[in-house]
Amino acid sequence: MNASEFLKAVDNIVKEKNIDKEIVFEAMEAALTTAFKKNYGKSYSKVVINRETGDIKVYSYLTVIDD
Repeated sequence: MNASEFLKAVDNIVKEKNIDKEIVFEAMEAALTTAFKKNYGKSYSKVVINRETGDIKVYSYLTVIDD
């Protein structure tokens, strides 16, 4: 699924369920963050969806310490 198809799918959900678009994006970000953490074990990660382009970015934070 490309970014434009993703945005169309979000628009369809908003229209069909009469839900605020921001709530749909926040729910998708939360779900993708949970799935990423479950599959990759990264406890400090965050998923961000660009509301205008549909681009999805995953950020994983690491703590660097001296040996």
